[in-house]
Amino acid sequence: MPPGASVRPCALPKPVAVVHVVGCGIIGAAVAEFLSHTDFEIHVYEQNSAPALGATAAALGVIMPVSSGKLVGDVVTLRLESLRYYDALPMANETAGVLTLCDRPSDTKMEQRRQQRAAQGFVLEYWDEERLRDICPQIVANFGVYSPADRAVDGVKLAHHWVGEATTRGVQFHWQTEIALEAVQGWAQSDQVVLTNGLGLNHFLPVPRVQPVGGQAVRLHCPDLAIAMVVHWLTNDPIMPDLNLVPRGNGVFDLGATVEFPPYVLPQLLHPKRLLASAQRICPQLHDARILSTWTGDRPRPLQARSPMIGFLQPNVLVATGHYRNGILMAPITAAIIRDLIIAGHSSYPWQFLCPDFLSPQTQKFKRT
Repeated sequence: MPPGASVRPCALPKPVAVVHVVGCGIIGAAVAEFLSHTDFEIHVYEQNSAPALGATAAALGVIMPVSSGKLVGDVVTLRLESLRYYDALPMANETAGVLTLCDRPSDTKMEQRRQQRAAQGFVLEYWDEERLRDICPQIVANFGVYSPADRAVDGVKLAHHWVGEATTRGVQFHWQTEIALEAVQGWAQSDQVVLTNGLGLNHFLPVPRVQPVGGQAVRLHCPDLAIAMVVHWLTNDPIMPDLNLVPRGNGVFDLGATVEFPPYVLPQLLHPKRLLASAQRICPQLHDARILSTWTGDRPRPLQARSPMIGFLQPNVLVATGHYRNGILMAPITAAIIRDLIIAGHSSYPWQFLCPDFLSPQTQKFKRT
């Protein structure tokens, strides 16, 4: 495990043998799978009838930490380490490579980014208009950054895989089960609790600390479009500031996602047309596309705190939620940190900067107002 920032141990009051995980989206499933390799007795509780039916199901699953302009820092460390976990999962390599369309940066900036990513063990390629035309002749752009390590991951499929793996190791999953505050309070007297339940975290806090941010996407059929990688680009639209076109095979593509804060109520019926119009500008072939379906979903975003939120709510209660648009990307590293915190009370990964203010000693209570 790579060294992280210096952390202050937060020791548990006494050893625990049972771990209760609340929520089974991509984060809960990852936590269950990672903990299944330990000696704990593990129970996972999900209000739906199957895993990953909430925010995970609404996500396109594009993970692109290498393409990101952020080169160093604790957030970068966590995201790149999480990406490395995916390299060992064959199912996470079905849609490999992300091409980001952008303005050409200076030669100095390009070389700095290339060298920094090389030092971190990753490759970045810079494609000029000629190379873009050779590799992606149906894309209209002057410049692009290609990262072969970034990709799109099917979060629902992966969550089911992790649930299956955890089940074979004895993890017990309780479907269609809602957990009351009183149950968590009771478990916390002797067992460990991990809250991964997204917007449901608000149910266990004195005041709401997670807000929903809507998003929607469309599934397209365009059999003559020959693009095998994820295409990412920025727009001037405040509702959809950056978009992804994700190939799914057999001429099917997913396009999204929007960023819709309240007072938007999903779905916004005109947004699929706006999505498609934006995509048609960079890929005219999509004028022939047929919309197969549309879908929407809310993503959990912390209020007045960094995303995600990982840490102790009280000595025997951990939170691991609020990942906003990075839930699938950060699921493995989140699970690794949670495992470390349960076993040892600390982790060599940087994590304490992700503890929001409501984890302070003054609010380490479940009493609701």
